[in-house]
Amino acid sequence: MQMVQDANRITSERLLSFRDHWKSLCNGAAVAKRSAFDIVEAPRALLGHLILLDVLDDGTDFRYRVVGTKIAEEIGRDFTGETVLEYHARHESREVIDGYAEIVKSGEPHLYRGNLYDLGREYVTYERLAVPLAGPDGDIASILACFQFERKSGPLPRSM
Repeated sequence: MQMVQDANRITSERLLSFRDHWKSLCNGAAVAKRSAFDIVEAPRALLGHLILLDVLDDGTDFRYRVVGTKIAEEIGRDFTGETVLEYHARHESREVIDGYAEIVKSGEPHLYRGNLYDLGREYVTYERLAVPLAGPDGDIASILACFQFERKSGPLPRSM
C-alpha cells in the first residue's frame, strides 16, 4: 500500500480522473464531505469502477454499500452489502483491510496495487485509489474507491 502524496505514483488515467473528481468535491478542504458525493454527478467513465464503503466500528470494518458493475464482473460476483472482513477473509490479505483503516485514521487517500490470485484470476492485476469522505461530524464516515484492472498474458507471482 502506498500513500498518495504525489500524483506521479498513479499510473492509470482513470484513477487520475477519479482523484481530480474527489479534489473537486473537497472544495478546498482536506477531505470531501460524504454529502458532496452524488453518484449521478460522478463522471460516467468512472461509474462501473467505483466502490463506496461505510465505515463500521470506528474503522475496524467496512460495509460495501455500492460495488460498481465493472468490479463485480472482474471479481466474478457482486458483494454489495458484505463487510470487508467477511469478503476479504476469504479472498485477500489483511493488508487491504489495514489500508482502509489507515484512511480512517489519517484522512489521506491511499493507492494500492494487487492481483486477483486468490480468486483464481492470477492474470488480473489492479490499481486502486481510495479516498476518505467525512460525515457531518467531520469524522471519516465513508471511503470511495476507484479501480483500474489490467489483464496480463501469463501467471503472476502470488503477491505484488
